[in-house]
Amino acid sequence: MKRRHWCGWRRGCVLLAAVCGLTAQAGQRSFDPFQSSAGFSVRVLWLHAVRGSIGDVDGVLTIDAAHRARVEASIEVALIKMDDPRYLSTIRSADFFDSARYPQMHFRSALFDPALLATGGALDGWLSLRGVTRPVRFELLPGNCTAPAAGPCAIRVRGSVRRSDFGMNSHRFSVADQVQLRLAITLAPVGSP
Repeated sequence: MKRRHWCGWRRGCVLLAAVCGLTAQAGQRSFDPFQSSAGFSVRVLWLHAVRGSIGDVDGVLTIDAAHRARVEASIEVALIKMDDPRYLSTIRSADFFDSARYPQMHFRSALFDPALLATGGALDGWLSLRGVTRPVRFELLPGNCTAPAAGPCAIRVRGSVRRSDFGMNSHRFSVADQVQLRLAITLAPVGSP
């Protein structure tokens, strides 16, 4: 007896995938550093949120031969900018990011279905910050990334972490433990350097 493919004839599956734009070829695409950014916000004195942006987001989206995707991002915390410059030296200090000793934070996702780049969903992975690596779960927001191997692709990720999990225990009575993170990534055009 012939084994039947889950969506009927194999050529029908290929046609369906092409129409939906969810085909993914193995390969790697770099982030466009001019179109990619990261940011964070944290509550101070339980009243207002202090926001910052982090420049030089570098990374890649990799799709393996089994059509599973992985995102890896490195963020230069030494280049933090703040909405309120009064907080800048404190946030870069050893009490918080300790950018002199740990100039980068790094995120590496678990393998996921590339279709999530269009539909959105949970994005599990590991965040390394201040020499500590912890498992995290972020949210991948729905986007325009229906052909991640070659087409236009904007990836937006948001989530939160507890700063105490990464050794940031200072100012506990004035700064909230929960820090909101967000990434806005645009993949560089295929063939760009």
